[in-house]
Amino acid sequence: MKLSRPKPEELTEIRAPFHQSPRYMDKTIVFGHTTTFRLGVPPEEPWYGDGKLGIDTGAGHGYYLSLVNLTSGIQWSISVTRPENITCRKLKIRGASGLPK
Repeated sequence: MKLSRPKPEELTEIRAPFHQSPRYMDKTIVFGHTTTFRLGVPPEEPWYGDGKLGIDTGAGHGYYLSLVNLTSGIQWSISVTRPENITCRKLKIRGASGLPK
């Protein structure tokens, strides 16, 4: 069987079905490449979905670069336009097991 080359739309338009899909087993999927502001939250905040955690806080769009420690549930963010602004916040996650159900 020969695989065809996917169209660009097939690679870039899978986001909505992924974000809206239900939790898979008891796992949490941590993802990036979709900025959180496009998912309806402020750019410095992570996005929570059903078994999903979006951590792309928009560095490529002039917002924030974030690091998330899943074990402690702490997020550090630095503004790419004002790098002297570093924030630290406790997230609504419970350790490496993931998001609250």
